[in-house]
Amino acid sequence: MTTINTVQDLMRVLDENPEWLEAMRSRLLSRELLELPDRFTQLSERVAQLSDRLTQLSEEVSAFAVEMRAFAAKTDRRFDLVDKRFDRMENSIGTMKGAYAEGRVSRQADIIAEQMGFTWVRTWSYEDIRELVQRSDRSDIPFGDIRSFRDADIIMESTDGAGETHYIPVEVSFTADARDTNRALRNARLMKRFTASPAHPAVAGLRKDDDILELFESGTIHWYQLDDEDFEAH
Repeated sequence: MTTINTVQDLMRVLDENPEWLEAMRSRLLSRELLELPDRFTQLSERVAQLSDRLTQLSEEVSAFAVEMRAFAAKTDRRFDLVDKRFDRMENSIGTMKGAYAEGRVSRQADIIAEQMGFTWVRTWSYEDIRELVQRSDRSDIPFGDIRSFRDADIIMESTDGAGETHYIPVEVSFTADARDTNRALRNARLMKRFTASPAHPAVAGLRKDDDILELFESGTIHWYQLDDEDFEAH
């Protein structure tokens, strides 16, 4: 018969009799604690499965992000094309409106000349300007300036009270800016040089930028105010 006097005796007996150890464990521990190892194993398996699923989901999200970036890039390119088409349409419309406005200003040339204190004689044609350029010394003038001068919006010939000839180069613009005033000033200088007659720059428009107001207020350039209807075809 086994005698147990010390804890060491108990431990030795339990080691020698595993069934006694299991019986004691069942008596001392609750069912939840007994089932804990199995539950931990099951939990580990679920965590491993969840980790695999998260990895798969991350890969799917990454693939979706790549597709979305490609779609966004393609969409951006399409919008860029649409914007360019609208820009071309606006430019075309602006060109047509500008051409129409030039025609309206040409028909009001006598009014512009009268406002400036002159009497309108005629508005020069493209051929008139071209012939003037061809017979004039332009060797020291940049080609770009000559080309732009030949495409001047309007150049009118007029006279003062004494019958002296004066020229009025007019630039027409929806909103007048520095480009228009610079062209008008340059065209006036070239007309004075090529004809040896006084020339007075003018700009006709619906609006004008603030940074060029001083040129009009000082009288350096004459401002001719247009109306909305001057830019609308009838």
